[in-house]
Amino acid sequence: MYNPFSALMPSKSAAETPGPLDDFWYMSPGMTTPAGVDVTADSATKTSAVYGCIRVLRESLAHLPFCVFKRTGDKSKERASDNYLWHVLHDRPNHWMTPMSFIEMGVVHLMLRGNFYCEINGSHDNMELWPLNPERMSVTQGKGGRLTYTYRRQPGEIVEYTQEDIYHVMGQTLNGVEGVSVLEYARNTVGSVIAQETHGASLFKNGALPPYWIYRPPEKKWTDTAIKNFRRGWRKLHGGSTGEPPILSDGMEIRELSISNRDSQWIESRGLSAEEICRFFGVSPHMIGVKSTAPKGNTEQQALEFLMYTLTPLARRFEQSADRSLVVDEDNYFTKFNLDALRRADTKSRHEAHNIAVQGGWKTINEVRELEDLNPVDGGEECRFPMNMQPAGGGPDENEQGGQPGKGTPKPPNAPEEAIIVTPPKETVIDAEPTADERQKQKRREAQASFTVLLDEAAERIAAAEIKALSSRADKAAEDFTRWCEWVDGLYDCQTGSLGTYIAKTLLPICNSWAIAGTTIITLDDISSFMTESHDAITAEGENIPVVIEAWKTIRAGELAAILKEEFFDEA
Repeated sequence: MYNPFSALMPSKSAAETPGPLDDFWYMSPGMTTPAGVDVTADSATKTSAVYGCIRVLRESLAHLPFCVFKRTGDKSKERASDNYLWHVLHDRPNHWMTPMSFIEMGVVHLMLRGNFYCEINGSHDNMELWPLNPERMSVTQGKGGRLTYTYRRQPGEIVEYTQEDIYHVMGQTLNGVEGVSVLEYARNTVGSVIAQETHGASLFKNGALPPYWIYRPPEKKWTDTAIKNFRRGWRKLHGGSTGEPPILSDGMEIRELSISNRDSQWIESRGLSAEEICRFFGVSPHMIGVKSTAPKGNTEQQALEFLMYTLTPLARRFEQSADRSLVVDEDNYFTKFNLDALRRADTKSRHEAHNIAVQGGWKTINEVRELEDLNPVDGGEECRFPMNMQPAGGGPDENEQGGQPGKGTPKPPNAPEEAIIVTPPKETVIDAEPTADERQKQKRREAQASFTVLLDEAAERIAAAEIKALSSRADKAAEDFTRWCEWVDGLYDCQTGSLGTYIAKTLLPICNSWAIAGTTIITLDDISSFMTESHDAITAEGENIPVVIEAWKTIRAGELAAILKEEFFDEA
């Protein structure tokens, strides 16, 4: 059985003769660099800089959950843990690999070979992804742009796959069908690093001294035997790094044959070469233990840059390939790595960010608790908003506390003070005690005056949300009116629709307060015509939907306020 990890195993040594079916014959032959070094995927990975860059990339991406999500609305989603693909990507890609080893292998193949291929074995509940050796795969593009994958199995068996049979993650590509490995462009730099490491190993093997020669005055003659004996004794005493200090006689002197390694900045050049390799892989030098010469910000900023410019694009390659090849219903499902774990700052900054998110109303308490690996709490699914928040462009009068210049309705100028006219006191008349009916009518008038402000404000907020939601897909009505109407049905649903639930949450507190005021009890069912009227207006046959929505921007809030007042106050 073919071992998918064979592509990562060291190549055969010169002393061994590869068999006719060995992976050796399918591997890239490498390329001789100006440094005189043959660079292959195997030799490159043995350098500390290349190995360090690949380690950072594979471990950073592989430890993140690879999840499947379901679209539940225009801009909302939820985890689809019951989807068949969740088990494959999040839990077990096949029966012998863990998710982390699977993604790690994919990143290594992508960096060293430019492509990550997997055979899609089975479907739905029994689907597995079997990695394939990229060195044994060739891709051709036929008529209509369809791809054919030709794979050479052991022993010499050739198998052809269609593009529906292969999960293919492609690196940088020049022809649109196959990726190019990073090593194709980094060979010269990697070759220089290999040559430097080879030179360093040879240097320390010979006593960690630079090449030199020993000068003896010309009047002192050397015989061939004397030269051999001197060299043999020198190696015996001084061949190792802990050898005895040399003792010279007869006017001998040690002279360097070339400049010293310190003068040639050998150590500094190694660091610069490693930094060059980091540029190819998009990894900050400090992440592999190299001191960078470029100025950088603080550690948190560097980590954010790595996440934004390196890891996120790498994750998108896996996600988009999975959406194309593995997801059956792309309109409703998609895949995504959870990158939130890498965005976590120190404890103080993280908690301050959570507090801002919860108070701002764009995260719930349970969403924050999930990020902190805490269990959910009752009532933690609702977003919370400050009581003094108001819609843009509205708000209190500009002269009132909390008002904004240019916003809301300016206060009218104060009327000039009138002269105070003193009239003689009239005879005091004691009014009769109001009847129960009169007291009830007065109570209703006072309640209506207070609730008029609440209903007007609620109508403005609902109209703004309604116009925004409908405008996001108004152009789709002309393309497929039936599908538009189905979408509007779901949008206004008070149980699951994003707009319907927003309207219900906005009006329910007012309904409850109206009942507490002691007038009458009005429920959401009583004002169902509020949403019915909106729904019918926007799904009327023959209407130009974008024109209707544009007209709503000036009249909608007033119309909705009138409907609400009629429902509330007529009942009262």
